[in-house]
Amino acid sequence: MVAQNSDDSVYWQLVSFATSHEDVVLMRAFAGTAPGYFVDVGAADPVLANVVKNLSEHLGWTGVHIEPDEHFADRLEAAYPGDHVLRSVVGAAEGTAEFFDVDDGWLSTANAELAGRYAAEGRTVVPRTAAVTTLDAVLRAVGAPTPIDVLKIDVEGAEADVLAGLSFDVWRPRVVVVDATVPLHGTATADFDDLARLGYRRTLFDGCNAFYVAPEESGELAEALSVPANVFDQYAPMIWFLQLDEDQRPPVRLAPRSLM
Repeated sequence: MVAQNSDDSVYWQLVSFATSHEDVVLMRAFAGTAPGYFVDVGAADPVLANVVKNLSEHLGWTGVHIEPDEHFADRLEAAYPGDHVLRSVVGAAEGTAEFFDVDDGWLSTANAELAGRYAAEGRTVVPRTAAVTTLDAVLRAVGAPTPIDVLKIDVEGAEADVLAGLSFDVWRPRVVVVDATVPLHGTATADFDDLARLGYRRTLFDGCNAFYVAPEESGELAEALSVPANVFDQYAPMIWFLQLDEDQRPPVRLAPRSLM
């Protein structure tokens, strides 16, 4: 769906880069607000399947991109020169762990069981010993503000370990977006009980990601994060946008009020 001006010109209000259009849901919730701060764990590519690109480009957000794959980390540094990019594995405690580089990096994981499955499927899996840090250590090192506005986690089966390394009473993320499916299978994993015990409300499961809102946040924010991206958000998936010749693409004009 595209928007239309009174002069009959048409435009998209947003191009979605994220795989499940979770960036559209976040933009719906935060468009028209002051610039915020994100923590993107498992950031991968700065454009393709990226959840925070729109927050950065359209709303002026800054934050931390955490990505252990060297190729992706290089691209993130080039794309977000004003942000922090950490080439780290994040877990429940500091130390070292076996990390598995898989194929072109999209499926790389610290989960040995998943790595074994990928190898059995014929994928290229290369193990290495990696330093492990925690979100607490990362956020202290970069001087992150509190509260964090959005914490996004997509680490191929190790999401619970990442959450275990964060002191929620200190950093208090307002919104948590976490991959809640078995990688490549689409089967929903169990709820993240630690978040529920802390009072976080699960507002949405979009088929891939679970959205949680801190208990002290307003009902308005929870409501904005309770509906998947849909035709009324007036967005174009990136793949559709790029298939059009450049001179045929309607312009993108962010209109915050209509996204709320």
